[in-house]
Amino acid sequence: MLNTLRHSHWVPDYSRAAEAIKLAAAENLRLRALREAEQSSTSTSFAIEGEDINAYRLFKDFLSDVSLTGGTYVDIGCHDPIAASNTYLFYKKGWRGLCVDANPAFAERFRQFRPEDTFVCTAVGDANAHGTYYRFDNPLVNGFYTAERALEISKALGSAIEGNDEVPFRTLNSLLNDYFRGSGIVDLFSIDVETMEEKILASWDFERWPARLIACEIQGQKSLQDISLITQHPLSQFLRKIGYTHLSRFYHTCFFVNHKLPPLKKP
Repeated sequence: MLNTLRHSHWVPDYSRAAEAIKLAAAENLRLRALREAEQSSTSTSFAIEGEDINAYRLFKDFLSDVSLTGGTYVDIGCHDPIAASNTYLFYKKGWRGLCVDANPAFAERFRQFRPEDTFVCTAVGDANAHGTYYRFDNPLVNGFYTAERALEISKALGSAIEGNDEVPFRTLNSLLNDYFRGSGIVDLFSIDVETMEEKILASWDFERWPARLIACEIQGQKSLQDISLITQHPLSQFLRKIGYTHLSRFYHTCFFVNHKLPPLKKP
């Protein structure tokens, strides 16, 4: 009997333990790969000042309760589909939207590199109006200026004027009505139209197309030297009046958020 008991003690199943360890290690590697992929997909900025990464983080931390794999944007003065773009990072993550620029040189590039976006080559402004669109050898400073202002910019930046055209305006509301394919809420609204931001935003029907996050330039040497002056800028005061809070500031671009809107959710 003693011999029987001595040889019938419990022997651990090391094969099962080893399999469990292998599965746990594989899961850890999978989660690590997901984290690294997430980090790498949002660590390269395509925007001039890194606005896209900042916007992504604001959505991730404050404005969304899901993984940011879908959403909508409106990009006024969008420039190139990739270079100096505030929205290309979001396009790569599955977002889609409306992109508007008065420079026809970008139309083909949008068809090639962002075929699922809607690109409209037009200028945004008052109804039944037009403006003089100046083209420079650096297209980033293209815009609607007086002749005197265009010469000042050319001299200050060392950028030659290549020509100008009289261009008719379309209102922002008409563009949203005709081309925006979202549910009504614009998740990210980016606008860079060389000092015309205030006028365009003032014409926007925010009740019909509210935006969760607005990225727009507030220019002026004094505001660059003293960030507290941002709150005194007419554009900042206008946005605050309609429910937006100034959340962060880059060199030129400011971010305003509407906390009253529900967080971004999966469609």
